[in-house]
Amino acid sequence: MTSPAPVKWTYEVIGMVTAQTTSGTGFVTELSRSFNDFFGSGSKTTNQKISRATSLCKADLRVQCVRNGGNAIISTDIDFNEIGSGSTNMLMVCMAGTAIRITDMENFNAKSRDTIMEVIELTEQLEAINQETK
Repeated sequence: MTSPAPVKWTYEVIGMVTAQTTSGTGFVTELSRSFNDFFGSGSKTTNQKISRATSLCKADLRVQCVRNGGNAIISTDIDFNEIGSGSTNMLMVCMAGTAIRITDMENFNAKSRDTIMEVIELTEQLEAINQETK
């Protein structure tokens, strides 16, 4: 782990989980970014693409955690990069964290416990659907 253990948590470490996503910026976004760069303003379109890619990575980390028997992720690292040059730019978001299995859920409020249980249930449902299609 890359940070101190959370206070009062009792858990076992499952292992590292990682997620990556890349997305093309597209011609319109590139044109908008050039315009915004020239005038020194921010790019709402680029920020939205980065936000969507970040959300996809977070969801992937959660699914991997549950698939490996965990119910939480700690010590998460997020990296943002741009791949390519000119009109072939792509945005890349990479995440890594330590999957854990919390053994004492009493340190969490009801909403957090419900969210953890919902993620576990949804992942199990996705796994069942995946097995049916094979």
